[in-house]
Amino acid sequence: MAGTDGGPPGQDPSGAWCVFVDRLLVTLVHLLLALPHAARAEQFTVSC
Repeated sequence: MAGTDGGPPGQDPSGAWCVFVDRLLVTLVHLLLALPHAARAEQFTVSC
């Protein structure tokens, strides 16, 4: 359950939200710049 691991309330302890946001940002950058998806993935990651 979110917030039961001692972290801030509302955060998913599994980090699933960070993964979702990370993949969303990479996909948006890929579409906007018309670049190969994997070529830019490491440059646009989110630190959680």
